[in-house]
Amino acid sequence: MPSWWVASGSPENWEIAFKKGGIWGISAKKYKSWEKLSSGDYVLFWATEPVKGVIGYGIVREKFKEDKLLWPDEIKEGKIKWPYRFKFDIEYCLPREKWEQFKVYSKIIHGIARGFNKIKKEKEARKIIEKLILSKGIKEKIFLPKEIKHALVLANEDWCKAASSGKIKVYDFIKERKRSIYALKPGSICVVIEKAEQEKLYRIFGEFTATEIKEISSNEYNELAKKGYIHSPQSLKPKEKRWIILFNNFIEYPNKVSKEELRNIKTSTSKKPISEWKILGLTYIDQQALEAIRKISGFPERAKQIPPSAIKEIDRIIESVKDSLESAKLSFPVTHECAEMVLLRMGKQLGFQTYTADPSKECNGTSLKEFVDMGRDELRKYAGEQFLKDLINTDVIWYTQYQTFYLFEVIIGGDMKDALLRFLNIGGLKAKMFIVANEDRRGEYENLIRKPAFRGLKCVFISIPELIKMYVLTTLWRQSTDKFISLS
Repeated sequence: MPSWWVASGSPENWEIAFKKGGIWGISAKKYKSWEKLSSGDYVLFWATEPVKGVIGYGIVREKFKEDKLLWPDEIKEGKIKWPYRFKFDIEYCLPREKWEQFKVYSKIIHGIARGFNKIKKEKEARKIIEKLILSKGIKEKIFLPKEIKHALVLANEDWCKAASSGKIKVYDFIKERKRSIYALKPGSICVVIEKAEQEKLYRIFGEFTATEIKEISSNEYNELAKKGYIHSPQSLKPKEKRWIILFNNFIEYPNKVSKEELRNIKTSTSKKPISEWKILGLTYIDQQALEAIRKISGFPERAKQIPPSAIKEIDRIIESVKDSLESAKLSFPVTHECAEMVLLRMGKQLGFQTYTADPSKECNGTSLKEFVDMGRDELRKYAGEQFLKDLINTDVIWYTQYQTFYLFEVIIGGDMKDALLRFLNIGGLKAKMFIVANEDRRGEYENLIRKPAFRGLKCVFISIPELIKMYVLTTLWRQSTDKFISLS
């Protein structure tokens, strides 16, 4: 079950958090709370005086420690005050001009709104969101988060073995499904039941975590099949579509109990135990049933086998590598062309299709075209004619088959405002945008991004040292994984 938290900060800090794409920091005093924070948890945004109330809420996506000056007080004092950070998706936030008027005050939440704390009374948190929904004068529709649904899915023995080996990343449905499949969300757990053959019983094989649920065309389906992500792909007609579940983190259960052994497991609303259910395809279950299935299948015991000391030792090694990279300094300046080459090579290593505005450029005698596999025709096909003019002039582009663009503008001696205006024109495209520049231009970037002209533009600043660190880590990872798997 997701936990509920309240994060408290000044209105100025919340404005920065939202402009940075959803990021928050926690002090060392609240480390234990940060340590308990998990992906999928809910966070209420509490703004201090003069607002003094909840202005919205979001969902935690990832947490990390970062030694980078981010907040005004940190920059002013020159030291990191909130190093324990997390990224979040904004589910809803009141418009800035309505924070004081429509914020929701709660005496209970006010009592714990000091830094970052867990909300023990979930009902109080939900009441606050309901009040935000009912605020008069607010036109935007917002929805109260519901408990995430999980599911039971059927698969044959060969599919189960392929998924357990890590070879496939897609669960595909044979027949067309109703749109009720939208009840599954990223983070939903799908428990895989191995289908019975001959005189065998149905048995609980394992589980996977859904990352995306969508209906795709036959062309998209075939592309995934070519990459080896689908076990025993179907032959689809040109206009056929199929619903798929993209997943990761497949876990094979230690104890593969039969469906008949689930005689004492029910959902919170079902009258019959799962052992009596007729399961033909995807069947929904709740958190209560999921935890009971995990327990009988030995899932918790398996998780406990990893000693805490081992985790700490791994974390220590990771921190050591990070510290080494932080302290390493380049003895030469990085040119515009070389920054582009680093981005292109990193994109290829991560499995993206890559593009650059001018592939004839060179970095130390190496042509950028060696790392490019997209041209204007592909951009037109993937993005459409309306965005082509600005896309073709973008320094570097990564593209994934899931129809997401990653756009990079390298600003070394160039005009940062022009780059941001280009991003603004591409705002309707499903894209993530980045400015890559020397660290001494971060202040210029932050001043521009706060201007009314760029309000709502979601963009991230990457310094040249940060880029090099990312490239080194990506290269080391790729060199290691290439020994065992192929990501082509």
